[in-house]
Amino acid sequence: MGSIHAGTAENIIPDEAELKINIRVTDETVRERVLEAVVRIADAEAAASGAPERPEITPLSALPLTVNDADATGRALAGLRGALGEEAVVLLPAPLTGSEDFGVFGRELGAPSVFWHFGGADPLAFAGRDLASVRTEGLPKTVAANHSPRYALVARPALESGITAFLAVAAEWLAESPA
Repeated sequence: MGSIHAGTAENIIPDEAELKINIRVTDETVRERVLEAVVRIADAEAAASGAPERPEITPLSALPLTVNDADATGRALAGLRGALGEEAVVLLPAPLTGSEDFGVFGRELGAPSVFWHFGGADPLAFAGRDLASVRTEGLPKTVAANHSPRYALVARPALESGITAFLAVAAEWLAESPA
């Protein structure tokens, strides 16, 4: 649930409410099932409460899944590991369900694409954790992801990491043949 708006005062029962949800999945078939369930549940709740009308459901955005191209991922990893070192490159154990428009670019251009994150969190948030545990368990709960109201980027290392990562991957792609 990303947004809820209903009424104007605590003592007035509103005649309508607006809810905005963001559905994040890793499979298109699951997305369709979830969207159908949202409609079914909203209709059932309205009927159960005796609402005079069915809920109005309006899709605001429908972003495609972001799927990294396997060969492009290999090349990006080679560039990142070469520039940053093997230990600095962490592959998370499960796919991320983001709300990103990045997936549109590769599809529209018919080009391979790779989406990656680079660090910008305060190193103190990782206190007591080693990279092996991050690889198997994911990020610690003390690290707020982007789009979180608790996200707090540490600008200087984030910019340096991002520029280094971008240049390393670009150099890998500009090489004459894949590694």
